[in-house]
Amino acid sequence: MIRVRYRNGRSGQITSRQLDALIARGTIVAFRRSSGWVDVETDPVRRQTPPDPVQPERRAGMVYAQILARLDEMSRPPKS
Repeated sequence: MIRVRYRNGRSGQITSRQLDALIARGTIVAFRRSSGWVDVETDPVRRQTPPDPVQPERRAGMVYAQILARLDEMSRPPKS
């Protein structure tokens, strides 16, 4: 579990899987590494990078999102 400080001033613990999403949403302002507290706005932190277009995403949630996006594109009228 990773200790975090939320934007609203509260503290809590999250899993490492949740960390990227909360950083991306701006929900947390800091988290604790073994070396100390990390400020997500000023210190280097991991960032989500877009998936490589050559390599399809394999996680189920992303595959589902890709399918929905493709269906949405297919349902739009052709551009003239």
